[in-house]
Amino acid sequence: MSSGSKSGSIRGKEPYDPIGHADALVRFINEDAVLVNDYAEIDPAFGNRLVNVLLGHELAIELIPYFYEQRPSDGIPSAVGCYANFLFTEKVVIVPAFGTEHDRKALSRLTALIPGVPIVSLDCTNLAREGGILNCISASFRCSPST
Repeated sequence: MSSGSKSGSIRGKEPYDPIGHADALVRFINEDAVLVNDYAEIDPAFGNRLVNVLLGHELAIELIPYFYEQRPSDGIPSAVGCYANFLFTEKVVIVPAFGTEHDRKALSRLTALIPGVPIVSLDCTNLAREGGILNCISASFRCSPST
């Protein structure tokens, strides 16, 4: 994954991810800030490289809880533990939940970071065990109002 700038690139890939979807590790929460999985317990070196590349693009970094469930399905790793793969609309943010103590922390973190929009959690354990979560199963388009 290349950063496309003088700030360098991330060597390697996200731990346990053969697919390479960016929505599983980083999400814009506004034009100047991104939400990044907290890789401190999974792969701190990868997390540091990712954060440094994003800082090189002058983005504010906000961390969200992250954990990994070692339970692949047909060779695709489980996405359980990836709270960054949420559904973000103008009217509501839907955050995946997995029935762990991390759910409350992730919901609280997003509530603080995205003010003025209702934020709700939805049990996505079974969906995540298929390798994707809410952003993966939805189509997101940003449309400008016609004049």
